[in-house]
Amino acid sequence: MVPKVVESLVEGITSSILEAYQDISEAKIYYQEGSFEDEDVSFNRSMEAYLKNPEVKNKEISKKDAAPKKVRMFVIEKDNSKAFINWFPVHCTSIGSTNRDIHSDNKGMASKISEEKNIKLAIFSQECSGDISPNYIKTSKRHRGFRGKFEDDFKSAEHNGKLQADKAFEIISNSEKVEIKGSIYSDLLFIDFAKLKISDDIKTSSGALGVSFLLGSPSDGRAFHDAIGFAFKIIAGSFNKFYLVKNFFLNKKRFHYKIDKRKSQGKKVMVLETGDKDFISDSKTWVLKTLSFIDPLMAQFGKQYFDNAMDENTWLQEILPVQFTKIGQFLILSLPFEPTTISGLRIKRALKPILEKNNISKLIMNPYSNSYAGYITTPEEYDVQTYEGGHTLFGKYTLPCLINELEKKLNEFFSNNDIDKTLQPPVFSELEIKRRTNNYL
Repeated sequence: MVPKVVESLVEGITSSILEAYQDISEAKIYYQEGSFEDEDVSFNRSMEAYLKNPEVKNKEISKKDAAPKKVRMFVIEKDNSKAFINWFPVHCTSIGSTNRDIHSDNKGMASKISEEKNIKLAIFSQECSGDISPNYIKTSKRHRGFRGKFEDDFKSAEHNGKLQADKAFEIISNSEKVEIKGSIYSDLLFIDFAKLKISDDIKTSSGALGVSFLLGSPSDGRAFHDAIGFAFKIIAGSFNKFYLVKNFFLNKKRFHYKIDKRKSQGKKVMVLETGDKDFISDSKTWVLKTLSFIDPLMAQFGKQYFDNAMDENTWLQEILPVQFTKIGQFLILSLPFEPTTISGLRIKRALKPILEKNNISKLIMNPYSNSYAGYITTPEEYDVQTYEGGHTLFGKYTLPCLINELEKKLNEFFSNNDIDKTLQPPVFSELEIKRRTNNYL
């Protein structure tokens, strides 16, 4: 935690809320939608995984739909002024990882361009963009395989943002307006994603990050050269097996726990077991010291670990928020993940009968919300272990388990507007917060 960063975020968020609250007044809200056509705005960066889905194999969904082009909007009108929220899936990775300055990337540029055209507030939100990139031109840059339209990342971000802003204005001007009427109600609950279960074979486990996550996205941001990645995969896999054999002889309880976890985590070669606070099984110390020499982020992680700043709770949050927000005949589903294209499609299809029964005409997916816990891939995508699969924390069956839980909780939400909220995330002690505070930046 860096105090000046946290303080500036808190100040910005609270002042925005206060300003909005003081400006409350009656307005009308409309739903509008449209689609991109041939614009170079978004591309599927994980086609190998995408093509493994039965929906694609059976040609229910074509390859050309690998990057959805639908744009959904809530447009608020009051007197002669307008504001809007725009949902469209594309990663904010127009700016490469070598940039060291703060930049709002393509979505921020879209907001800036829109607000310069007298839109009072323009919010460009994500949809299910887990496998969707703005980059499509091959590049020889070491840190990634593709770039946007221009060699200059800042120009690419502005270009992509302008495409999104122009499409928003086109939709406002030309598409059908559906007025949103009715009540507004929202409920937020917490779910322990490390303990979801459909059956003995289909369940989640405590969080773990794989080698493919550590290596980064080949399209949008590599961490290491492919040769280093291959070597690291062999080393990590070998040590995981070594410690498994060791536990078989010396710690049977831990052995059976790890075997069960490996079933949930499937083909992932685990490196950071964030729920169990392990690096490559039981080899925390030497791995952290080694990686600290290679990567500055790991050096900071190692510093916190050796300062006992990560003792109390899991390294990444496992009890996570899910939020349902009903606005008239629409429902917004807020999740703390980045779902891939097909993951989002399966969630929508699974929840559709419940929504129709409760007179909800459209579901708006609102990911990256309230917290963050990596990606949601389909089990088929997960097995390929691209970057997104390596960053699906809770294992191969995260998506079906999530859908199962959403169906139950959404029925509760509509039945009595009173979801069980007894489960809450852990609270950090003052001592751990103090140890995690970085006063040097």
